[in-house]
Parts: sequence; C-alpha cells; structure tokens
Amino acid sequence: MEDKSPKIRFQEYQDSWKPKTLNELGLWSKGQPLSKSDIIDDGEHPCIHYGELFSYNEIINKVISTTNSEPIVTSKGNELLFPDSDVTPDGLGRCSSITIPNVILGGGINILQLHNDYSAPYCALNVVKNKKQIIDRVTGSTVRHIHSRDLSEVEINVSTSYIEQQKIGEFFQQLDELICAKEQEIEKLKQIKAALLDKMFPSEDADTSNRGGCNTLMHKLIQNSPDLMFTEPAPHTPQIRFRGFTGPWKKKTLDELFILRNGYTPSKANPRYWTNGEIPWFRMDDIREQGHILKDAAQHITKEAVKDSGLFPAGSFIISTTATIGEHALLIADSLANQRFTVLQTVNRWNTIDMMYFYQYGFILGEWCRQNVNVGGLNAVNISDLRQHTVPYPSIQEQKLIANFLLSHDNQITDSQQQIIKLRNIKQSCLQKMFA
Repeated sequence: MEDKSPKIRFQEYQDSWKPKTLNELGLWSKGQPLSKSDIIDDGEHPCIHYGELFSYNEIINKVISTTNSEPIVTSKGNELLFPDSDVTPDGLGRCSSITIPNVILGGGINILQLHNDYSAPYCALNVVKNKKQIIDRVTGSTVRHIHSRDLSEVEINVSTSYIEQQKIGEFFQQLDELICAKEQEIEKLKQIKAALLDKMFPSEDADTSNRGGCNTLMHKLIQNSPDLMFTEPAPHTPQIRFRGFTGPWKKKTLDELFILRNGYTPSKANPRYWTNGEIPWFRMDDIREQGHILKDAAQHITKEAVKDSGLFPAGSFIISTTATIGEHALLIADSLANQRFTVLQTVNRWNTIDMMYFYQYGFILGEWCRQNVNVGGLNAVNISDLRQHTVPYPSIQEQKLIANFLLSHDNQITDSQQQIIKLRNIKQSCLQKMFA
C-alpha cells in the first residue's frame, strides 16, 4: 500500500495520512452580496471582498477592510475560502483559511466550513500544494469559474492528528511573518531612499525657508551618519549635504552633458542579426529582472546588426521615453537597447559628471519624465524638452560621496529582497515536502 506520509514531518508523528475529498472535510456555502462600494474606512464590521482573496496568503489572521453592510454570512474562524471566478485558470488555483470569527464574507467566495477535526491553515496549505486539481476543474473561456460542486471532488492527504495539523500551520505562519517583516523593512528602506533623493539634490520647487523641517526619519538618519548635516537655506543647494562642502551647485542641460541617441531593434526577419549574437541588447524586461545597473541582456545581437553610429559604450545611461515612462539603467558593458529608450552617452567635454552620481539622479529624472509626457497621441516624452532639462551637480568629489552613500542604501534593499526570495523558496520547498 502506498505510504501517504510526507517526506518531512515533526518527529513525534508517524501515522500515515489519509486521503480525503474536500467534501468530506466540511460544509459548503456562498458569501453574501458585497460590492467594492460597500467597503469603507472605519466600518462597523470587518469584511473580505472576493477580489481581496487574490492578495491574501493562505492564512488570514488579519483583515484589511471594513463595511457597514448588515452581517448575513460571517466567518466562524475555521473556514477555507476560494474565489469563484477570475480571468485565468491559475488565478483560481488558490485557497485561504480564515482564523478570525465574525468577518463578513462577500459574494463570489466559495466557503468550506471545516468540521472540528480539521485545522483551516493546515488544510489551506494542503489545498494550495495540490492546486493543479482545482485548475483542472476550472470552466469557462473569457471569465473562468470554479464551483463548490467541482471543488468538492479535490482530494488531499490529511493527517489524522489535529495537533500535527496545527503545528504545520504554525510553522508556515512563522515563515509568512518573517517574509512580511522583510517586506516592511524594504518598504521603510525605500521610504528612506526616496527622502534622501529629495533632500540630497537641489530642487527648483524646494522650500528653502524651513531646512530644519525635515521629518523625523531624516533627523534620525543624520544622527546616525556623522558625515551628513542639514544645510543653511540657500538657492541651488541640497537640504542635506556632506560636511566640508559648501557653496551652490552648478547646472547644465542634458544636451550640454551628453550625446542623446535613440535605441533601436534590428530586423527580426534577418537571422544574421540575431543568430549566435554576443552583443547585449536591452529591453524593459532586463531592468525588471536585473535592476538598474546592467551588464548582460536576455537577448543578444551580432556585429552585423549594429548601425554605423556604433554601440552604446559602457558608462552610458538609458531611460525609457515611450510607453512605460521613466525607467532607467546604467550600462556597464558596450551594448544596444531597443527603441523605447533614449540613450545618454557621455562625451567628456566637461568632465563634470560622475556616472554613478548621475545614475542616482536618474530616479529624479525618471519622475520628471513621467510628469512631462506629451498630451494626446503617443505616450512619450518630448525629446526637445528632455534635452533642455537641467541637471544640478557639485564637485566630482562630492558627487562620488553622494553616489556611494545612496548605493549603500540600494544594496540594503537588494539584500533584503534576496532574503525574501530565499524565504519564499524555503516556503515553496517545505510546501512540497511537508504535505503528502
């Protein structure tokens, strides 16, 4: 007889798990009518709208929405919740448990009220591990549906020990809490980075009359960074600066600092441009997948595909000026990019801009681009206006200090993001090995 035990389990439990259909685990029902307009701040009753199930994890122990709707269908604190429709089959391959009583459950939710022998967090995780069984039962074409009668037939292997079920649920809840804490840490680091960009670069719109009015976060940062200080109000100076540097910053237009070029796509119909290519050819996907400093691309072209104007040399800066506006990257290899990007190529005629400094300024330039899109027609930045955009800059020495300081914050964010990836991989591996 096939052993139904999982590969990894708590040491004190040895009994084989038993196959059960979801119909054997509890009783089915549907949620009550609840529209998005019924959800309000500080409502009398906590609630879950069906669409919110797509953002909750497998274990719901805190509800984000409230309503003043009359409670008709509410949780007991041991239910499984399934969305009944989505535009993709994969979107329906999910299940959440709710451990909180008296929460209004909205229409569009298939509800399985579990019998007392079964722990909801454990069962939700078990179902998600076996989500292919749900996806295989999805019906519909444009909008996909899953009904409780079809979910009833999903079969999972279940521990006969309620205590073991609880322990497994608690283990995964701890993993979720670690991931959540890291996500909150990243959000705080991003807030700090945004504040630093605002305070460490001069702004045309900055109010120089209240330099001491920086928020508590910045005061704490200054206290922990003895090399930084608040500056006295003055035109063309940042609100936070490295000690030892004084005086206003200079400004030049992008047209004065760089050669502006357009990216392009070599003809896909010509295999000689693409077969066995070795030259990186960057797209927006490369920024999404690799970040804002790019060395290699997912796609490559051959030398034959390169126009007479040549490659974009290492140290060039690309910024998207059509479609998705304002995304930027620093290229650290000779390469090309597609036509969504405008390329800023250094000319060394002024020898005044450190490119790692300008890479950090790129976050500000990206926001300027998003605020200066052509009205009507193609979603694009007017390149003539872009050429005349002025860039503030201090001495090369101060630029390098700013660049390195901001890069250290970027590295903290990247490290935390990598830790989240590791934790999610651990969770996925445990999901496969801790359920039969």
